[in-house]
Amino acid sequence: MQLALDNAGFILNAFALNMLLAGLAIPLALPIAALFAFGRMSRLKPVYYPVTLYVNMMRSMPLIMVMFWFYFLAPIVLGRQTGAFNSALLALVVFEIAYFTEIIRAGIQSIPVGQKYAALSSGIRPWQVAMRVILPQAVRRMLPSLMTQSIIAFQDTTLASVIGVLEISAAATVLNSREGNSALFYTLVAVVYFVVCYSLSWIARWLERRPV
Repeated sequence: MQLALDNAGFILNAFALNMLLAGLAIPLALPIAALFAFGRMSRLKPVYYPVTLYVNMMRSMPLIMVMFWFYFLAPIVLGRQTGAFNSALLALVVFEIAYFTEIIRAGIQSIPVGQKYAALSSGIRPWQVAMRVILPQAVRRMLPSLMTQSIIAFQDTTLASVIGVLEISAAATVLNSREGNSALFYTLVAVVYFVVCYSLSWIARWLERRPV
């Protein structure tokens, strides 16, 4: 127990990187995903096909591969190093955009189309219909799914360790190599993740039980 207390600060500091990655990636991904969701429903082929290709491509590959791309290929394209944390953040953003896009698209399409036509018949513009009529209702319906995907994104931040980000699982590996007590440190990591993810899952279930 004393060993865990002595190293708790190191573990929590590393865990703060997981929180920071998720806390930045999710708010960055959501607005872009909302635009892409409308692109997925667009009748304009130059809009629909590129967005659909992007979503399907991102949903068909593992996040770890995307992280490797940004970490190893981005410096070649940009001509300068992007850093492990920035590479992990960018990879997480472009990856989660695809999943959030489909959740938002499904939420929007769950709203009866008659409401759209009724709003248009009143003389307001299509973008106003989307922002003032469709989206407010759709957000309530998609909140549980968005919360669930956000939990998955938060869990995915542990993959950042493969490109050198000292997040919580990497910190446990460092402590294990130094102290030689894998059971203690990996159990501590599991407990931290369980508490956070269970709390978020409870919120997601509460949102699902709320009447729409």
